[in-house]
Amino acid sequence: MKNIDRMYYPLNEAAEKMNFNVQDLLHLGATGRMEICAYIPKTTTNAFSVQVRENGEFVYEQIKKRAEVWDKFYLIENVSFVECSRKAIMFECQADTLSGFFALHSQDIVKFEFNRKDDFEIETTSLMTPYTSGYDFHLFDVQGVKITKNNLVVMAVNLEDFNSSQVAKRPGEGRGDDKKSVPNINKQARLIKTLIRIHYGERDANNPRGLLEPGGELLNDLDKLGIRPPVSGKSLKTWLEDVELEYVEISKNDGDISENH
Repeated sequence: MKNIDRMYYPLNEAAEKMNFNVQDLLHLGATGRMEICAYIPKTTTNAFSVQVRENGEFVYEQIKKRAEVWDKFYLIENVSFVECSRKAIMFECQADTLSGFFALHSQDIVKFEFNRKDDFEIETTSLMTPYTSGYDFHLFDVQGVKITKNNLVVMAVNLEDFNSSQVAKRPGEGRGDDKKSVPNINKQARLIKTLIRIHYGERDANNPRGLLEPGGELLNDLDKLGIRPPVSGKSLKTWLEDVELEYVEISKNDGDISENH
């Protein structure tokens, strides 16, 4: 039977797949080496803060048109601007409804590590969008979101790309714990897609998975250079599937370089 394309694994299934136990996975999450997410059913609560940390102009338009921010992993509804401008890279919004998959901070994960009861419950006030999301949003002052161990998952891409050599960090250190850090994940993905478009063409830029599968051009090129692929083809596809390249109009004089030589 062919394996299905998984979006996520519940914590116990993720541990089994990696030949770890659940406590091992929680420890990896608490020390910043594995992203642990929680599935949150649709919840409406008091207004909470949404900090947009990248791709501000596109997100601005998304909110303006539908008062929502979303991708395939989550939905944040009833979003309104607090202080922002159309061109801002980073700005604040408010919302009152959320649903889907959100990443937990390490200081919340460590609470699950130290309490082994399956029905142990935490009420978190801050969440993040998953690394596998196309955008980087941080949610603060969230009230009434309760999470048990049964809600915890690991996104499938994170299992495939796990690097056991990562250095452990103390709980409370790292991504999202410093509100001043401004990741540029979407811009990085756009640059990767641009380079693929230049070297391998538009078709592979729009569907790059085959480039890193057996016989793929990129895999062959890496092999010639003796470089181990840093990610799988599936991961590369996930990173780039919602990324749009920004094109500019090229005038005839600018585009036809041969006329000047």
